[in-house]
Amino acid sequence: MSAAARVDAFRHEWSHLRALTYEFIGAVPDTGWEISPHERFAPFNKQVRHLIGVQGVYHAGFRSGSADFAQKHAHYTGGLSRPELLEGLRNKDAELEQILAHLSEDDAAGFAIDFFGNRMDFVRYSYVMVQHEAIHHGQWSLYAALGGFETPGSWKLNWGL
Repeated sequence: MSAAARVDAFRHEWSHLRALTYEFIGAVPDTGWEISPHERFAPFNKQVRHLIGVQGVYHAGFRSGSADFAQKHAHYTGGLSRPELLEGLRNKDAELEQILAHLSEDDAAGFAIDFFGNRMDFVRYSYVMVQHEAIHHGQWSLYAALGGFETPGSWKLNWGL
């Protein structure tokens, strides 16, 4: 598979997953915005903030060849309201598209990153990013059940809920 095809495959998977993220954010009622299943778990709005910060770390990793999760709080300094978090996610999406466009022009086949002491190529690293967000989708399904609201309709189709 060519480098451009690898980038396009990731772009496709990420777009689908991120669309589900936006759909879920839109489905959370205002009363559920700050719910948490337990005091040790961040409420839903802070989960979204976490996604933005972590996505910033992944982006920095694409650029530098190393992922430093200690820097996740440096990648988002906005508020916790729905509009602010949606803007933060959209900004990260635009940033990712710029990164992917650059990788398409260069050669993603030569991409390598140090990820917690493991050397990863583009495919492995990009799918770690996808898996991370998908794991949060599972958490949010629990938040919805405990908060007494429904997950979006397409979630039921995509995740078998």
